[in-house]
Amino acid sequence: MKKTDKKSDVGDLVRAAKAGDGESYEALLREYGGMIGAAISSFSSSIVSADPEAGAAFSEEDLKQEAGIAFLRAIRTYDPESKPGVTFGLYAKICVRNAMISLFRKYRTRKMRLKRAGGRRGIAEASVQSAEGDVDPADLFERASDLLSSFEAAVFSAYLKGAKPCETAVAFGVSEKSVYNALYRAKAKVRSLSENR
Repeated sequence: MKKTDKKSDVGDLVRAAKAGDGESYEALLREYGGMIGAAISSFSSSIVSADPEAGAAFSEEDLKQEAGIAFLRAIRTYDPESKPGVTFGLYAKICVRNAMISLFRKYRTRKMRLKRAGGRRGIAEASVQSAEGDVDPADLFERASDLLSSFEAAVFSAYLKGAKPCETAVAFGVSEKSVYNALYRAKAKVRSLSENR
């Protein structure tokens, strides 16, 4: 296959995936899976060298979810006419890399906030206050969202609003199992903070 044929094929796949074609999305995921895996691996090694404690903060599943969301966002927002000469592969790579950087920055901000506050605070205190009726659920979720990856926060928010996992899966373009896994991780993180009060 010529390079121009591959570019037009990728363009066709992006347009079809943007329109909701699952097979085209899967084909793009197969095509760029190596790039996504390399971005996750590079991010993992970079964060451990920058902050040894950060390695424990990010599970491989968290990173895969973040990269997957960024890749889906790249498909939905890619517009070759607005940036001529920028291929989808380059655009997707930048989106995934930026998502990883944002995740690390969010972690560092949370870590600094906890350090300034003198330790673990937030959701554990809010859980106690909520039991006493002093905090509304919106405030509780806002504090919890600092602990969660963006995907976990979105899934947890949908859960709190009463969305079924199958509806959430369709809305995010992921499998129902991914939604259940993210919900499980979100609940576990909130519960562990409440228990370690």
